[in-house]
Amino acid sequence: MIITNLVGGLGNQMFQYAFGRALALRHGVALRLDARWFGYYRLHAFALRKAFALPVEKARAAELRAVLGWRRPVRVLGVLRRPAFSGLRGARLLVDDLRQAPALTVAGAPATCYLLGYWQSESYFAAAAGEVRRDFRFPALDGANRAWAQRIGDSIAVSVHVRRADYTDPATQAVHGLCTPDYYARAMAHVAERAPGAQFFVFSDDLAWARAALAIPHRHHFVEGNGPEGNFHDMHLISLCRHHVIANSSFSWWGAWLCSQAGKIVVAPARWMARADPPEIVPASWARL
Repeated sequence: MIITNLVGGLGNQMFQYAFGRALALRHGVALRLDARWFGYYRLHAFALRKAFALPVEKARAAELRAVLGWRRPVRVLGVLRRPAFSGLRGARLLVDDLRQAPALTVAGAPATCYLLGYWQSESYFAAAAGEVRRDFRFPALDGANRAWAQRIGDSIAVSVHVRRADYTDPATQAVHGLCTPDYYARAMAHVAERAPGAQFFVFSDDLAWARAALAIPHRHHFVEGNGPEGNFHDMHLISLCRHHVIANSSFSWWGAWLCSQAGKIVVAPARWMARADPPEIVPASWARL
């Protein structure tokens, strides 16, 4: 059995699920989700079930005990994720290590384990990419979002994702950093040169900032109507666009990855985090500026 820990926003939860799903398929075992951390982590909520009809269940107490033993409590796992306590993890607790290439982690993952981390690379689930795409099917769009989808479908649409809200917290910004207006200007110019007639659709958790800060010399639209509770509709609309300018955010990473357009252009920031970048987070076919 594979149990994957869920924490963070929707994009992070999707990475965590995808790696667990790939490992479960590889070993022919069941996958379970551990969402207990949302009882302690208040910034985001468990969002996978609202966004997708996934073919998995939450882990039961007996299953957590069977896989983790004394390591099962959330507070204990919080301690064991620190490098100083790696010697106490045992063989069944896998913790994301930014210093190790994804291929090594995948190769060494046993058929019974608990996944604790973010696992932000396509390499973790490349062998099960088809299943992951099928699992991440969005629910039907409502009226206002259907209208946006129509406008996107009728144009050479480029999504532009501006991540602000939680990233503006000083402590969070010190870790993640923020994409600047200059980055968005260069990224949009890069796409416009390669996709004549493109229209830019701006998605953001701070549209007021985006309107004031972004000078867009092309036809563009600011997509409104979906708050935090319906942000998966924004991801759905992003995935329908033909090309993408993403933030240093797993949310727009997934919107671009789920796009099925042949020849899509995806532009990502050259630096993903203010500190150490996760290995291989940006696929080789995407541009970095």
